Amino acid sequence: MSSRLHLFKYLLLIGLCSIVGACGGVSEPAHKSPAQQQHIGPAASSSSEEVLPRPESEIQQLIEKMAKDADNTVVDGWFFGQEARLLKSFYRKVEPADKAKFAVAYHKWIRSKNQDMVRNFESYVPYSQRASFARDWWSKENPRFLKQETKYQVLWMHESIEDAGELWWRAVEKLRESPVSSMEVLAHDEEQKMVSKFMESSRSPHGSISDQIWKATHK
Repeated sequence: MSSRLHLFKYLLLIGLCSIVGACGGVSEPAHKSPAQQQHIGPAASSSSEEVLPRPESEIQQLIEKMAKDADNTVVDGWFFGQEARLLKSFYRKVEPADKAKFAVAYHKWIRSKNQDMVRNFESYVPYSQRASFARDWWSKENPRFLKQETKYQVLWMHESIEDAGELWWRAVEKLRESPVSSMEVLAHDEEQKMVSKFMESSRSPHGSISDQIWKATHK
């Protein structure tokens, strides 16, 4: 399915929500209490205004546990309910604690870029910027990263970006007091699909791992 069709579905759902309160079955209240405002979208994707529902250390501990559990099996439908978690790079051997550290760092970085795909689909952070962040982080935090061939570094970066987005989403979804809305789920899934296709924006063509390797080796 093309990115334009995904965008059409997104805009259609926004229209339905505004007309009949389709998201969650009821319309959002005009004014939210301070308690409600403390829990805005759980994804690494959702909202730049998000306040962590628990201390960062608690979220990181849960992500570490989830990563450890996922590492010991094959999780079907891990990415946007469709693709299995089949890691091929050395990232699969990275300790769950380091996967958790990266997931938290990645989420905080996304927030600093003011991404808020629930309110603005075009606020999506380009894939190239995500890849640069991942390269810088792993270069500093894991000595094995720089020992890999360039093509395996590229794959490591890509798998860690996808996995971090999903680990954060699932962890905060468990810890948050209020249920996630349909719009938040849609925004998260669309972001993950765009990341999986190496997209710079909703209008850009799909990329590939071979494209990324070529760019990394022809600087």
